[in-house]
Amino acid sequence: MNDALRCCNYDTRGIGLEAGRWINGDEMATYMIIGGLGLFSLLHLLTATRKVRSAIVTQIGELQYKGLFSFASLMAFGTAVYGYIQGSYVEYWVADSVIILLQSFLLMPVAIILIVSSYISKGTQRLTRHPMLMGVTIACFSHVLVNGDLAFILFFGGLGGYGVLAMLWSDHQRRISRDTEDQLFLEQTGYFPVFGRLHQNNGDLLPRLGTLGPVIGTACYGLAITYHGQLLGVSPLSSILAP
Repeated sequence: MNDALRCCNYDTRGIGLEAGRWINGDEMATYMIIGGLGLFSLLHLLTATRKVRSAIVTQIGELQYKGLFSFASLMAFGTAVYGYIQGSYVEYWVADSVIILLQSFLLMPVAIILIVSSYISKGTQRLTRHPMLMGVTIACFSHVLVNGDLAFILFFGGLGGYGVLAMLWSDHQRRISRDTEDQLFLEQTGYFPVFGRLHQNNGDLLPRLGTLGPVIGTACYGLAITYHGQLLGVSPLSSILAP
């Protein structure tokens, strides 16, 4: 009798059945994060494949392609976000004050400046070949350093992993291309800053670096660090000063 009753008991957060047992809410949240980010990454990597993108656009048209891709990407990312929100707090580590300082005042300024500058000037590619993706990757992995929560690790670690794959895949597409401009771009850019690339030379594909992007990026970082506590409930400074 007791065994029969035990078989019928399940977590009140159970929402599905797998292999004869209920999947609880935390398990489903994990699956949603991994599945959502996996689909999000796959969609972006597929459409970054030039032949695949060209074939899809030829079949359904540019406008329909953009609409379908945007909808599918939003659904995939939204699934991952919902899973992240629903997951319980499962702590694996607690960052000390040195790590928080490193993340808040070194890594995040670099990440935000790269992301913002990438939308202002192509000259930002003199710093790194993929400034937006590099900025997102740094931001995601740096947040994992200071947040040892399982859902946080899966979500931001997954996004950071996508950023790395996207950079590598984009470079692969350029390498297999026969386009001269692609080859020149690979020769004139890199993942990390090199002093010689910061100055514009004859034959360069990219414009000069400029100062507008970094200045606006620095201002955005200032706003982010100032209002992080009010917007997200956690202030880097208060985390450092907390006993």
